[in-house]
Amino acid sequence: MKKILLSLVLVIAGLVAMAQEETATPKRSEMVRKYYRLCFVQGADEVVISDEDLEQILDIDVCNEYYTGKALYRVGDGIITGSWTAIGFGVGLFIPGVLLGSRSGSETVTEFAILMVTAGVSGFFEGLLSLPAGYALRTVGVKKIKGIVEGYNLNNQKTVVHYQFAPSVMPVNIPQSQGHMAYGMPFSISF
Repeated sequence: MKKILLSLVLVIAGLVAMAQEETATPKRSEMVRKYYRLCFVQGADEVVISDEDLEQILDIDVCNEYYTGKALYRVGDGIITGSWTAIGFGVGLFIPGVLLGSRSGSETVTEFAILMVTAGVSGFFEGLLSLPAGYALRTVGVKKIKGIVEGYNLNNQKTVVHYQFAPSVMPVNIPQSQGHMAYGMPFSISF
C-alpha cells in the first residue's frame, strides 16, 4: 500500500511539474494605425507598410477596404483643414471690414468694407457648416482602418493553449457525504 501511495505522490508531483501555461504571442510584428497609414511595430519603432507590401500581406477585399478608409480619412482631413482656414479668413476679413466701415466717410471705402464683411461672414459660415462633414468622413475612415488592424492582429496570433494539472481537495456537496472530502486532479484545456 505504501508503494502505491508513494507512486501516486510521484505521479502527481510529476504532473504538477508539467503544468504549463502559454499566452498569445503575435506570429509577426503587430500592426498599428498611424493616422491613415498602416505600420508594423518592431521594438520601439513603427515601420510604415507600403501599398505593394500591403497587397501581398492582406486579401484584395481587405486592401480595397483600406484604400476606401484611407481616402475617406484624407478627404475628411482636407475638409477639416479647409474649414478651419475658411473660418480664420472669415474672421480676418469681418473684423477689419467692420472697423473700416465704421471709420470711413468715402463711398468707395464703405462699399469695400461691406464687401469685406460679406466675404468674412460667408467664409466663416462656410467653414463652420462644412466642419462636421470633415470630422464625420475622417471618423468613418479611421473606423475602417482600425477594423483592418484589429482583424489582422487577431488573425495573426498563436492559438492560446492553457492546460494545467493540479491536485486538489474539494468538499463533497452531496448531503449523504457527512462532511467528507474528495480528492481529485482537475484538468482543463482552453483554446
